[in-house]
Amino acid sequence: MSEFEQGGTMEPVMQLVVKDRPEEVVALACAKCGTVYRKTDMGPYSAAGCCMPYLCSGCGKELPRKENRTVCRECNEKRREKEEAARVAKAERISWKDYDGEFVYLEGIRSHDDYCPTNDLADTLTDFPADKRPKYVWACCEMPLPKPDADDIAEGLTQDMAESAIEDLDTEGLQKVLDKWWAKQTVHSFEPDNKIVVLDELLEQVANEEAKKASK
Repeated sequence: MSEFEQGGTMEPVMQLVVKDRPEEVVALACAKCGTVYRKTDMGPYSAAGCCMPYLCSGCGKELPRKENRTVCRECNEKRREKEEAARVAKAERISWKDYDGEFVYLEGIRSHDDYCPTNDLADTLTDFPADKRPKYVWACCEMPLPKPDADDIAEGLTQDMAESAIEDLDTEGLQKVLDKWWAKQTVHSFEPDNKIVVLDELLEQVANEEAKKASK
């Protein structure tokens, strides 16, 4: 049974027919609100499912239809926490003093896209209440600029031409030029690694600094 089908009884529908040809059904309408659908529409986007309640697949609670969700926020958060705990259990641990990466990752930190420069993490931790500060962050590994592919570029350039047009392009020569250009680039990005940085030492440092400021 699908998550949609768990919602309960399907709503009755009205058949819309061609005038003078009642046997020719051209569309269906929700009998409750009158919204018209194609005969081939299915699930919640159909006449039968139009006003049927959405139920959370986790706990069965009715969901606001306007949110178009299949799981309530509470169940979604529990699922996320369970997945995070499983990932943390498998992760290699690094102490804060031994981590030399440029960035760390943690959902909810103030920096853009949940990434934070390692040198700014101490300051970032002060944005959290003292009892809500994370005990770890994810280490990040450096990702080089993706290597451009001459064949992909050639396909894009000739997509509106004859199929044989790409055969007349010197893609091997282009690839050599691209390889030389790529080798000179220093741009890179970061992504979370399968290692966690334990923050015990940094948290103690931040707490001590806050205590000193409070005592002045």
